[in-house]
Amino acid sequence: MLLLLTLYFLLSTSTQTDISAAKSVPQQQEDANRKQPLLAEVLHTQIAEEVAAKQEGVHGSGVAPSPRVAALYPVVDREDIQLKHRQIADRVMRLMPQRCTSLLEHFYVRYNHPESRGLGGKSTIILSGNVPDDEFRALFIHEFGHLLDLGCFQGTPGSGTTTFKDNTEQIWKDDPSVQFYRISWDAANVQRKGTQKTDFVSGYASWDPFEDFAESFAYYLLHREVFAERAQENNALAAKYLWFQTYLPTVPRVAKSLSTWDGNVPWDSTKLAYTWNPPREIVARR
Repeated sequence: MLLLLTLYFLLSTSTQTDISAAKSVPQQQEDANRKQPLLAEVLHTQIAEEVAAKQEGVHGSGVAPSPRVAALYPVVDREDIQLKHRQIADRVMRLMPQRCTSLLEHFYVRYNHPESRGLGGKSTIILSGNVPDDEFRALFIHEFGHLLDLGCFQGTPGSGTTTFKDNTEQIWKDDPSVQFYRISWDAANVQRKGTQKTDFVSGYASWDPFEDFAESFAYYLLHREVFAERAQENNALAAKYLWFQTYLPTVPRVAKSLSTWDGNVPWDSTKLAYTWNPPREIVARR
């Protein structure tokens, strides 16, 4: 019964589909149309595997952390996740405000070549483990961006409604994310008049305000100097860059971009090359 209730909770929690391997807009539309059924299928499979694991005496997500990785956040310390992927996720989480990391309740890594490279929402992240480590980290950051946006930054009903909804869920007026959305959007699927493709950090960011937020967040963490360079020439990007500086002031510089701005907007920020070099005190912090 507990598993059934857990499944119901997860499926009732709004989610954002992240980036599939496809890169064309028509294919992305198809992905968007099937995002909820896909998440349901993945979660159903995961829960079924956990039931079988418990019946066979194999540890699942509810067990204590493995002694060899005792310092990891419990939510990522799952024995069905490769150690390197647990460590990558853990080190990214150490960069984030504690009030936000505590909201991640479910973290899954799929090694069966899933259809989507990543899914995420208010409390759940599901990633493909069949990608290079740097891409895995970038995907985790992107999906954690959805958690920040939809879970960590919240408004109150008393502040009033907005034109923004995540599926059927209202985004309230005093939600800090609304300030970010309004830079390029009039509503969840309506860009502001005059918006250009260069107003977004990537092509995928122009899909909707939620992907705009998540892609911009990943770009801010992994390609901050390029973000800043582009912001000098673009008012929309400057406003987005300032939003992250204002609302996430403690997130340090942790990477150096290996990409350069040549005037061509990349499609997918998680595919861009970078070097990962977080401050030593951040790596050691818990």
